[in-house]
Amino acid sequence: TGFLVGLGLVDGILGATIAYGTFEAQQAGPLRDGIARTGASILGGVGPSITHLWALIWLPAFCGTLALLPILLAYLVRQQAAPPGRYWWRASVAGIGFGLAACAATGFFTPIFLTLSAFPWQDTEGLRWLVVLLVGPTLFAITYAVVLPRLYVVTIIATGIAFGLFNAMLVRWRLATPLNVGGRDRRSADR
Repeated sequence: TGFLVGLGLVDGILGATIAYGTFEAQQAGPLRDGIARTGASILGGVGPSITHLWALIWLPAFCGTLALLPILLAYLVRQQAAPPGRYWWRASVAGIGFGLAACAATGFFTPIFLTLSAFPWQDTEGLRWLVVLLVGPTLFAITYAVVLPRLYVVTIIATGIAFGLFNAMLVRWRLATPLNVGGRDRRSADR
């Protein structure tokens, strides 16, 4: 359990850092500001909180990575019996698929964090914020899933392969490491 918690934190931070770094490295200032203004108008005037990229990118990417990580890890564990060449190839492809899915997951969490970052809301805006929280995640997830892979295809492929191989290496290492239970190797105790 400790291994999975640690891996989740490392992967969450890694996924958020990849998203944030990609956004910062590939967006010019005016375009980034334009995205912020567009996001603010879509969300009904979030105001200055939209300029905080932690609410726009980092936290949504962190949560999106954590939400999808069990699927990737389960897939890698199932592929463990495959020959090494096939295992690493499948891990690379799974990492790319993870990157594509992470775009949608980041979009899902974005309106949630943007809305929460604008708290406290004015009483008259309560209904608008409720609508954003109920409808925004689905709309943003669809938008991110369609738009971001087109903008960042090379980055998603490169970082997806690296992310998939990193997790495949850790899964393979963890499954190859004997688990010590009560002073004995659990594998030898099962025999």
